[in-house]
Amino acid sequence: MKGNRNQELAHAWLSRAKDDVLWAKDSFKTKHFSGVCFLGQQAGSYAHPPVYRFMEK
Repeated sequence: MKGNRNQELAHAWLSRAKDDVLWAKDSFKTKHFSGVCFLGQQAGSYAHPPVYRFMEK
């Protein structure tokens, strides 16, 4: 059971990260560079926790 829950959480976090990357790309196209920096940091923060969740037993 724990593995399934961790997998669900990991997918949710990675989905948020992907959304932020898409938003950052749009922000870059419209030259909102401060938004790009912020969203890049956010995407990295969202993508990081799933790595640890998959490593849990």
